[in-house]
Amino acid sequence: MEFENIILTVPSHLIRDLENVLEVEKLWNGIMKGVADLAVIPQKFIRKERFVADVQISLGWMHSGYPIMMHSSIGAELFNPQDARTKGLWGEIHELGHNQQRSPWEFPPHTTEATCNLWSVYVHEEVLGVNREKASRNITSAKRKHYIEKYVKGGKNLSDWNVWTALETYLQ
Repeated sequence: MEFENIILTVPSHLIRDLENVLEVEKLWNGIMKGVADLAVIPQKFIRKERFVADVQISLGWMHSGYPIMMHSSIGAELFNPQDARTKGLWGEIHELGHNQQRSPWEFPPHTTEATCNLWSVYVHEEVLGVNREKASRNITSAKRKHYIEKYVKGGKNLSDWNVWTALETYLQ
């Protein structure tokens, strides 16, 4: 399925009986508008992002790049606006965030898995209406406090400033 700024490629059985195509289009046009807003880029992408759901991908459960790859067993998530607006799509938006990262503002390896989550937080809260604590169990108030306390008690070593601790820094 192709929308304004994204193409979703999945096994045909996942969409063969899809009845809410306009809702899916509205969902993804909104998500991609949110991605563009946070990235401060034009609303019309130069090149549409792509998701491909397949039985075998080269890395992990999902990975960024062109296309963003995901296992076909979770491809149906892309077409469920109700779940997206209640449970979220953390992984998918995380991967879209990776595609927006720019090397001048990254501190590899510390922020590689952190700054992409700025898009996850922003899109969930501003577009999907899902509170960050509901979107990811890793950024509940208790978890955020835990990660910072662990970092401080551990000596505040740069080698320990990554993922959730680094994200907390950016969120503040």
